[in-house]
Amino acid sequence: MVVRVFIASSSGSVVIKKRQQAIVGFLEANRIPFEEVDITMREEQRFWMYQHIPEDKHPEKGNPLPPQIFNDQQYCGDYEDFFQAKENNTVFLFLRLPTHPSVQDSNASSSRFLPLFAKLHCVRHRTEDWTSRTGLRVEQHRRSSGTGAQMLEKAAGKEGEGGDGAPVWWQ
Repeated sequence: MVVRVFIASSSGSVVIKKRQQAIVGFLEANRIPFEEVDITMREEQRFWMYQHIPEDKHPEKGNPLPPQIFNDQQYCGDYEDFFQAKENNTVFLFLRLPTHPSVQDSNASSSRFLPLFAKLHCVRHRTEDWTSRTGLRVEQHRRSSGTGAQMLEKAAGKEGEGGDGAPVWWQ
């Protein structure tokens, strides 16, 4: 299943260009594979698009304007439908796609990165503030920490070496 976005590369309308950019930008940012189909360059694709858009989506006068979105042969909608799906957080349902893999794995990945974030947070903020918020004491590494990259290496490499199984950064 491939998402196909029908666009017009040589449109004189700023509104159409911005709508096309919004859809393409969203798909790229969310790493959703898609194919751009330029209806100004391929007349047979323009006619195919016109024929596969439901009658209730046709304007009273003229032809439907891009951008139009399909998933293979199935019509998903136009920009207005896409915008509504985005606002309702139902874009994957709108595009007829399974849930995005990063959403399914978000709980596992967020817990994996939490200790590293907490360690960096300790370095950036005063120890007393962190201790008062968490109830944990934190070693001071301000002068011996080095650059940000070195701190990241230390944080990743020293995890679990605190004797009691806790990271070195916690006491």
